[in-house]
Amino acid sequence: MADQNTKCSEKPSAKVAPFNYIAFETATGEILYVRNYIKLPKEYEDKSPTKGPRRRRRTRIAFTDAHEYKLEDEFLKSPFLDKSRREYLSKCLNLTERTIKIWFLNRRKKEK
Repeated sequence: MADQNTKCSEKPSAKVAPFNYIAFETATGEILYVRNYIKLPKEYEDKSPTKGPRRRRRTRIAFTDAHEYKLEDEFLKSPFLDKSRREYLSKCLNLTERTIKIWFLNRRKKEK
């Protein structure tokens, strides 16, 4: 991940924005200019309507061989699950019902 501050050996032109350059003197006496992002005033902030705080993206589930074997076996019996069967599988495989539902949905799409 890139560092937010960038070092340069000579002072940049005044036209560069939205950065603020700060001069630092090193132990050898060399002057370095460090570029920092500056915070814009509130009147420049984005005022577009938002739907609330962004959700974090869920991590991808890596199915084990045992998961795949059991899910495939159930799919061969019936490509559609009822609620009780989904609850049973979620307890057996230690997966959420939602994950199992989505697995069956994706598997039906793959069948097409």
